[in-house]
Amino acid sequence: MPDHINKIINANITIQDIKEYFRLHKYGPCFSMFESGLDGNRFDLIKINPYRQYIRIFEFKSCRTDFTSDKKWQNYLKYCHTFTFVCAREVIKREDLAPGIGLMWIFKWKWKQQSAWHLESEWISKPKKREIQTEEIARIAFMLVHRAKQRKEDVF
Repeated sequence: MPDHINKIINANITIQDIKEYFRLHKYGPCFSMFESGLDGNRFDLIKINPYRQYIRIFEFKSCRTDFTSDKKWQNYLKYCHTFTFVCAREVIKREDLAPGIGLMWIFKWKWKQQSAWHLESEWISKPKKREIQTEEIARIAFMLVHRAKQRKEDVF
């Protein structure tokens, strides 16, 4: 019997599941910004590559209404090279996105004979790189250093 027949997929994903996915699958420093941000903007997650001076912002969405009612995400674009929405499967569709914006779906799966769930992602739309001002990179760097000192649990 093929493996995919024995696999159970669950799309009931919470914001906590999404945060856990990024904690488990980090590729460089991640900063959770749920409680604070920059210039009144509260990013859900920033991932940085200090060697390439590359900044990625991820905005988590718990449901379709959370996505359709969000009018502030465009303000985040000046602070990152790429911007991606992250949600459970089918909450946001590729056709809902503005050009250049990324979309990642997170889901849980397990083998039928196991009880443990595994978190996995699927890129629906890869974000397009944009240029950002050097001053913004410096401002974000200083903010992240401050964040790392004040809230160590939000850095992973």
